[in-house]
Amino acid sequence: MDGNEDDILDLYEGKSMKNSFTVQRRIIFAAYLSLLGVNMSLGFANSNLGELKTDKISIRFGINGRNRGNIASLKTISGFEMISRQASNRLFSLVFKNKDNSFNKTVIISSVDARKIEIVPVENSSGHYTKLIYTDFINRSLRVECTVRVFEGDPMLRFSISIKIPTEWILESVQYPIIVLTVPLGGLNEDDAIVIGSTRGGVIHNISKMNESWQMSISQPGSMAAQFGCYYNNRFGFYSAAEDGQCYPKTLKLARVYGGLEFSWEENCYGHDYVSQEYQIVITTFAGNRAQPTDWRDAADLYKIWALKQTWCTTTYEKRSSIPIWMKEGPAMVRFDRNWLSNPDQISRWLTEYWKKQFTNIPLITTYWGWEKHGMWVAPDYFPAYPSDEQFEQLVSDSRRIDCHTFVWPSGYHWSLTYNKLGDGNFEWDDREYFMKVASTHAVYKKDGTLSTWAPDWLKGGETATLDGADPWTNDWWNEDVCVPLAKRGCEII
Repeated sequence: MDGNEDDILDLYEGKSMKNSFTVQRRIIFAAYLSLLGVNMSLGFANSNLGELKTDKISIRFGINGRNRGNIASLKTISGFEMISRQASNRLFSLVFKNKDNSFNKTVIISSVDARKIEIVPVENSSGHYTKLIYTDFINRSLRVECTVRVFEGDPMLRFSISIKIPTEWILESVQYPIIVLTVPLGGLNEDDAIVIGSTRGGVIHNISKMNESWQMSISQPGSMAAQFGCYYNNRFGFYSAAEDGQCYPKTLKLARVYGGLEFSWEENCYGHDYVSQEYQIVITTFAGNRAQPTDWRDAADLYKIWALKQTWCTTTYEKRSSIPIWMKEGPAMVRFDRNWLSNPDQISRWLTEYWKKQFTNIPLITTYWGWEKHGMWVAPDYFPAYPSDEQFEQLVSDSRRIDCHTFVWPSGYHWSLTYNKLGDGNFEWDDREYFMKVASTHAVYKKDGTLSTWAPDWLKGGETATLDGADPWTNDWWNEDVCVPLAKRGCEII
């Protein structure tokens, strides 16, 4: 044999293991693989080495050649191949930095960098799984274990990962699993589309026509409203989700790459010694019913099955006692900017002379942008509110009597250091001295120890720092110095 992976797999998978000759051939084959540097277990009698399947999807890991230790095949139960054979496949990618900061740049290590890979199939009463153990990297202390599990009656392939980190390294990022799908999906020249669980967006069509620079992502916290994504055509679709009920920070990343569409999940961290993923990434396929073509709603139904079992979804929106009745009635919303706020009477006139006459029984959320003392989004020296506390509170009180509900949007954990740069280099508002005295020890810093700042457009040449949301001081500051004063002024949504 010439070592071609498909030839090797054909030899191995050609017969079922029902007679002693096949078992002997398996042992001989295992010895052959050991010469190639691939270790394997002789267990898992009901499945082929590195292959798992549910009633919806099957997966096979490569044991030699370019796909060694990576996904060599991912098929629907009807046989459509979803893995791109043109793309450069990796199962994971890890980003490290040296503890003593001697690396000027980060070190990126992926599954293809392991010189030794052990594929261990295991079967027990609850199901079976394949464990892939990667060792002998450039740093020999690094050890990565990827596990894919299947369970009876469960359509999902369940991915998890653990990493033994070298003593001198810090783990900064884990990208896993990385799956490069065919474009178009399954090789079918039909309309292909993507939907991800974003706070805004929609259906993105014709992925096969996207160029290789196209990419998109959603993150938690941030733009991720639901922890799933799907790629589908009229016949079937690919589904991937993070079944994480604790909401660990994560990013779902999609990228049009050479030969396909890369689907991956990434978690940023600051790991040392040993890191184990606290939740599972699941993948499967989905399809519409016979009367309807496949649609993203079929994928959303899969996510719904999991979501309804979570503590945060046990009580529906309608039945939650913590939500006021007017919120359940489907209120409308209008936004007034700082120009409107400069004359609160004109807002009151619009609400009484137009809104209440045209929409008598509909609750209205009145959103105010620019209520902050110094200017829109200038934080956190908010009070007195613009144009004055007295005028603002009177506006809120008057509008509340006609079923309007005030919504203000503070700048979160941002702390504006400077605002509106002047011609002489000074600023209209400069809060750096007070920040350093009161809040600097609770702020976010870069890896090099310097304060993390950025200069958004709305600060007009100024900069903002960000407080650490995990710091108890920050939470107390947010509640007591921002939210409580707004609530006292009549604001109902913050």
